[in-house]
Amino acid sequence: MLYMTTNNKLTLTIGISALNEAANIQNLLRNLLIQNQTNFELAEIIVVSDGSTDATVQKASELNNPKIKIVDNKTRGGKLTRVNDIIDMAQSDIIAIIDADTLPTSADTFNYLLEPFVQDPETVYVSGELVAVKPSTFIEKAVLVSRSVWDKIRITLKNGKSIYTVHGALYAFKKDFAKANKFPKEIWADIGFHYFLCLKNNLQYSPAPKASVNFKLPATIKDYANQIERYQREDTALINYFGKQIENEYSIPKSMLYRYKAEAFVKYPIHCLVILAINFYTQHFKAKNTQNSQKAWKEISSTKKAIIQ
Repeated sequence: MLYMTTNNKLTLTIGISALNEAANIQNLLRNLLIQNQTNFELAEIIVVSDGSTDATVQKASELNNPKIKIVDNKTRGGKLTRVNDIIDMAQSDIIAIIDADTLPTSADTFNYLLEPFVQDPETVYVSGELVAVKPSTFIEKAVLVSRSVWDKIRITLKNGKSIYTVHGALYAFKKDFAKANKFPKEIWADIGFHYFLCLKNNLQYSPAPKASVNFKLPATIKDYANQIERYQREDTALINYFGKQIENEYSIPKSMLYRYKAEAFVKYPIHCLVILAINFYTQHFKAKNTQNSQKAWKEISSTKKAIIQ
């Protein structure tokens, strides 16, 4: 079945790969169902459970909405396997992926996300923005200080259109582009793959900074270390896949990097030292003992809590 545009609106499928997301899944689904649909028509929301052992499927089913389709996988395949499943199932003009442990910051988040497709028909891939929930623990505050450095870099580098504007928590692509470019087995994280495909094939990528979602920062050293390990491994996997020429895309002018880091250190020296120590550990010890081919990354449990706006 093909979804057809109505009233000149794009049709939209929203896909969610969910692993033990019982705490937040209903909040997210309710938010998605009340999104303003100015420039799109919501065709369906596909929730794919990736071997959840909690009440994720039950909680999602309780909403009993015809637009919500649930796939209950009993084994874990990893996020990209489930995103590929969503791509296979979806027939809308646009396929959007949102993390189950996030929440759109406004009722127009998806209008903002689809705006680049409406304004420029050549656009094939769009990435949204992340807004951290107010931190409550020391580690959360330290992670937020570190993120503040990268937030400044994202805004500044390449006029806000670099690899650092790409997020796995919220993105969208045209159906034909997505179906022709599903995630290969060599890639195990969804930050950057389609961005580099756009660069390689001279296709149009666009950041959508107003299309933002709230997310919870890791609250423990273990969870933050696992998150950093994930980022380091995905960068390596992308460089191995596309070639060393893409390393330039990760390059940041030293003057910019040092300035932003110095500003953060002056304001929050203890937080910065803690983050520096964890980053050093993951880079030199932890990440070396893992295999880049692992498709199912380690669960970061402290971020999987209900987000209340």
